[in-house]
Amino acid sequence: VDFCLLSGDDPTAYEFIMSGGVGVITVTGNVVPDKMSQWCNLLLEGERVESQAIFDNLMPLHEAMFVESNPIPAKWALNKLAKIESGIRLPLTQPSIGAQQRIKRAMQQCSIL
Repeated sequence: VDFCLLSGDDPTAYEFIMSGGVGVITVTGNVVPDKMSQWCNLLLEGERVESQAIFDNLMPLHEAMFVESNPIPAKWALNKLAKIESGIRLPLTQPSIGAQQRIKRAMQQCSIL
């Protein structure tokens, strides 16, 4: 049987792919698809140093995407980037003020806001 192993966890995806995985089902990729695609392609091509630098730069965002239930942080971030309208409707709610601050700080650290 042919099959591939995909990570479902952004913060650990680098090590997962280094251990033989072939990709990631990503939450962070909803916010920065170009950076996640670049990172994954570089890593799969064996460009470890450059891919590690991109991954490390995105780590605050990886972690911030899980401060509240998915997809709340991603939708909030996409709204701040003017990619979508508010986008959060019941039963989801806006992230807490603390979560908003953490997501915003992560976006700033990753130079996307």
